Amino acid sequence: YILPIVPAVAALGAAVISRSEAIPGAVRATGAILGLVVAIAGAAVLYIFVVMRPAYSFDAAPLVGLAAAAGGVAAALLAARRCVIAAVTAALITLLAVNWLLVVRILSDLEQQKPVPALVAFLGDRISSQDVVATYNVALPSMVYYLQRRVNVYFAPEPFIADATVPQRMFGILPEADYAALGDRLRTRTCVLQRLPAFEVKLKQVLSGAKPRNLVLITNQCVTP
Repeated sequence: YILPIVPAVAALGAAVISRSEAIPGAVRATGAILGLVVAIAGAAVLYIFVVMRPAYSFDAAPLVGLAAAAGGVAAALLAARRCVIAAVTAALITLLAVNWLLVVRILSDLEQQKPVPALVAFLGDRISSQDVVATYNVALPSMVYYLQRRVNVYFAPEPFIADATVPQRMFGILPEADYAALGDRLRTRTCVLQRLPAFEVKLKQVLSGAKPRNLVLITNQCVTP
């Protein structure tokens, strides 16, 4: 969601550089502030993923943090030395490098930590076109893409439980806590095939070090398919 801002920042940077002689003070301040912001953001990434070590780990996160911190400091120092063009250029290059790392390295790590690829790999050849697939109280939009089929999405228990009572086989995904809360309304009709952690990267959760909640994959035909 934030990546489209990078071309806009690059365009604004180009405009600032082209007008640097007309507004030297503003350009210098922009380079210094931008450098400091990028450096602080990079230092924060390093602290979170190197020192705090949250439940989610991304191999490229330290590299992203280091690139942002180093590039931001360089831009701020260049601005302080009145090397205005070099400062703005360094800040823009840093942003582009961080964006490249996010796309090439971080996004692939993100996808691997999501539960959907593991769920789809588990289902594999077990699932047929006649089976019902449903989720309850969890957002897994990419599951439609991976399975190339309809997925019923519910946030109320009644329709989800109704799917579990259909004659054909049903596969359901829901938080383990909700599975326990539904009690005998669901557990007498289903059994758990797989447990795996959900993927919910929230700043509060990362800073607290809390473990992600578990999801369960259930079926209404308890002989392992």
